[in-house]
Amino acid sequence: MLRDMTMRSAAVRWFCNTIEMPLIHLAGKGDVKIYGREEISKLCENAGLHMEAFEIRSFCLLHCVVRKPE
Repeated sequence: MLRDMTMRSAAVRWFCNTIEMPLIHLAGKGDVKIYGREEISKLCENAGLHMEAFEIRSFCLLHCVVRKPE
């Protein structure tokens, strides 16, 4: 299981990753990057894993179930 922060809108993710996160990181806080479904899927594929479920719960909570292929 993977639980992290995400945003439904690609434009909002871009803003957070390009503007907001670098500013927050300068203050010594914050995440490095907010991933969307396509990026998580590609990361799983590159790791040899299968993404079974991807949900955005509430405002920005990512819930993802990933398995090794059998």
